[in-house]
Amino acid sequence: MDAIADDTRTFFIDLCRRYRTNHEFLEGIYHILFGNRELGFPGTKTAQRRQLTNFAPLVPHMIMAKPDVVDGAIPQGRQPQMMDDLEDLIIPFVISEDDGNKEDENMMVAPNFFFYNRLEDKDGSAGSRAALHCGALGARAMHEIQCYGRAKSYDKMAYTYVAVLMTNHMTIYAIHPIESQAPNRETDYQMTQIKAFQFGKLDEFKSGIAAFRNLREHARSVRRRLFVNLERNSDDTSDDSNDSGGNGGGYKNNSNSDDQETSSSDSIGDSEDSENSTGQGTSASNQRESDPPRESSPPTKRVKIRLWPKP
Repeated sequence: MDAIADDTRTFFIDLCRRYRTNHEFLEGIYHILFGNRELGFPGTKTAQRRQLTNFAPLVPHMIMAKPDVVDGAIPQGRQPQMMDDLEDLIIPFVISEDDGNKEDENMMVAPNFFFYNRLEDKDGSAGSRAALHCGALGARAMHEIQCYGRAKSYDKMAYTYVAVLMTNHMTIYAIHPIESQAPNRETDYQMTQIKAFQFGKLDEFKSGIAAFRNLREHARSVRRRLFVNLERNSDDTSDDSNDSGGNGGGYKNNSNSDDQETSSSDSIGDSEDSENSTGQGTSASNQRESDPPRESSPPTKRVKIRLWPKP
């Protein structure tokens, strides 16, 4: 981050403004934000501007999410039975009917990092709604893998993250599943704002870029640990019903955390259940008849994550 000067900040803001009339400036924006032009990331499958067409909707007739950038795991070597059982919950893109779950260059699994470019939107709330939609789909995917073959549990950790870019600021969020209080639903999803970075000052601009890149790297580490734990649990099933599946590497939704700079949150759930959260609720359903009975989750270790340098 030391190489980023104030000229870079003003140039970035200028590119964001020019993008509204000329989308060719997007390459320069991404180069500064991601640190490279191709957006590639080791051990990660990245896709741009693809609808998540293979995901089952959170509620009937819900529009398909379409993030500007999404990171997920490379499917090679993943458990084939799990891929079949959870196909429409963990694989975001359409799979050919002829090839079934045949692995191809466009396939990814367990997407848990999403980026939205909202440079053309004047309504900032549109970005947060898109973040909640995509984030809930990603959180559902991670939770389904985490609990695969075992009773559902909730460790109150976030393993899914979304960044929303506006012209003069960027906001990053964490999304995690919560046990629904509604009798007709099993799971709801809550989104917590980690921090909003204003680009008016160089230090905060640099902190925002650092947080974005670090969060992307952290999301990759979370995916890796998730599959390591899955393989470990498949080798030893005797303690599955007593293991929450949490690996201690997620973002803890705790307002006392030093790294949670804000406390605002939204939840995907029924509005009558929003008394237990600090945000507005919208209706969603994640009930599956095939799910086993839920068990209470054991206590999990709280882990703090420092995404950007302290001032």
